[in-house]
Amino acid sequence: MTQSEHRGYLALAGALFASLVGAALLMLPRLQAELALDPGPAAEPPAATVPLARGHEEPADPDLGPAPAEPVPVVAAGSAAEVASPPGPPACPDGMLLVEGRYCPFVAHRCLEHVPEDPSLAGKPHVRDRRCVRFADEALCQGRPSDLRFCIDRHEYPNLPGTKPAVLVDYRQARAACAAEGKRLCHEDEWMLGCEGAEGYPYPHGTVRVPGVCNVDGKVYSPDRRALATPALVSGELERIDGRVPSGSAPRCVSPFGVLDMSGNVAEWVHLRGGRPAGPPFESSVAGGGWGPNEATCRALDTDEPPSYKAPQVGFRCCRDADGGKPARRLWPNGTSLPRRRTLPARSVAPSGPGSAAPDGSARPPGPVDEVP
Repeated sequence: MTQSEHRGYLALAGALFASLVGAALLMLPRLQAELALDPGPAAEPPAATVPLARGHEEPADPDLGPAPAEPVPVVAAGSAAEVASPPGPPACPDGMLLVEGRYCPFVAHRCLEHVPEDPSLAGKPHVRDRRCVRFADEALCQGRPSDLRFCIDRHEYPNLPGTKPAVLVDYRQARAACAAEGKRLCHEDEWMLGCEGAEGYPYPHGTVRVPGVCNVDGKVYSPDRRALATPALVSGELERIDGRVPSGSAPRCVSPFGVLDMSGNVAEWVHLRGGRPAGPPFESSVAGGGWGPNEATCRALDTDEPPSYKAPQVGFRCCRDADGGKPARRLWPNGTSLPRRRTLPARSVAPSGPGSAAPDGSARPPGPVDEVP
């Protein structure tokens, strides 16, 4: 091969190489795009985590691969979930309970068994006959009902567990004490509903007068009225005759609404709707009963006491309107009524145990009532 032919071959090879390089450069963007669409096998991902609870994570099983993403709830604009807000303030302040239900103005219960005759009550048949051991589980309702919604103190005034209720206060003093706390005396229908519940039980705890459940049927001593009216002597005289127990001492003496000591311990001042200020039936009425032998039912009401009346077994508790904008009392239209007869659901408690007091006062365990000298 001559020298000129050799130079010709070299020039041709250089031209071919240049053309190949140029073609490769033109194809490079397309190759890069294809590689981006199909990257091939990916590197092994790190161990995924599966949410168990807020603030706690645990590695997932690597054989199962990454955990699926937790779905994010989609909330439509203006939906209830979007506009939901925290619950509002309670309807009643601390120490008070909400009572809401239908009240029947006249309820009759049939007593199946009366308290055995007590010799100490001879000549007082009205006391003996009203003390019922067991009522029928049926209530008779008559009259125009109403819907009530209000707050009531859990305990008798001063509404402090572990403290004996206040006594020897008259009606006006009780009203003033409630007003000082932004409350009022309970109306008689409010007091009764808070005691008997919407079902209308004769006792706050049911239809049976269970010994030892409420502070009732204890010993009563005749008070020295002069001593009770003398500031220097009243404390000692009250201690001598006192049968009260501290509020909360009888936790099973509780109404369906959770109100305590509405049967026994002390009777309570209430304001009688339609009552009169200067003659019976007085607006200053007394509901329930004290620690001695008495009816002590949720419907027991004494309307014969004037506003100036004071007694060692009479105290009070306070009520107030509930927050929330609903009326405290709404009468049903004229002519409407609840079913005349209603069967009461079972609601009963067992006696306190060995040594519990019988309604006639026998076998009563030692306590404040029996320790009176």
